[in-house]
Amino acid sequence: MTIDLPNINPEKHFLARASGNSMNGGKTPILDGDLLLFEFITSTSAGSITGKTMAVEIQDESGDNQYLLRVVQKDKQGQYWLKANNPDYELMLANESMRTLARLKQVIVE
Repeated sequence: MTIDLPNINPEKHFLARASGNSMNGGKTPILDGDLLLFEFITSTSAGSITGKTMAVEIQDESGDNQYLLRVVQKDKQGQYWLKANNPDYELMLANESMRTLARLKQVIVE
């Protein structure tokens, strides 16, 4: 799909569809099926991720990769938490098994 937006680089940006309702809440809900524009990040390109909506890779109990869309929060002790915008989901403490994959740049209106 061609996206006509400035500064889009196919080597560092990608599109994905939202799946589920974990981000359906708050001032700017992300709904199941929304088209999302992401930017891959690395440890050197991430910058500050606190307060940003990020795609996070985790492994489930069977060892399969899953991807969560969450807002990253940092507490006073320096621990990172992953927050869903839907209040039905609990905060999740980030750990070493999780990998921050990409930063949400925008929801694409089709």
